Amino acid sequence: MEKEKAHKKRQKITIDTKIMIIEEKESTNKSDYELAAKYKVDRSSKKRCRLQKGFYHLVEEAFYKWVLLAKSASIILPYYVLKEKAMDFYSKLKTENIEMREGFEASDGWIKKFMKRF
Repeated sequence: MEKEKAHKKRQKITIDTKIMIIEEKESTNKSDYELAAKYKVDRSSKKRCRLQKGFYHLVEEAFYKWVLLAKSASIILPYYVLKEKAMDFYSKLKTENIEMREGFEASDGWIKKFMKRF
């Protein structure tokens, strides 16, 4: 009979820890094993720690800067204004021939998720 492998208990890794691991990996010559030991995570978890840019990351970057400026000026931003501005940024980037995925819609869901991320 084959021996059954003992299953390891799943360990959650916070986004902050993932970011620290990625930044340290990029800035140092530490191996995956060293980083895994330092942050007490399984070495294979590192493969799952890649941050992905969204399909519309350029829109999000421009929109984020605009939201910060508006907040610093204490401007209240209703959803319809946020939607219009996000669509403006998308349109401007498309007219500048920047390759982006088609079909961007600044929906309520997109706005909510954006605000949660940033």
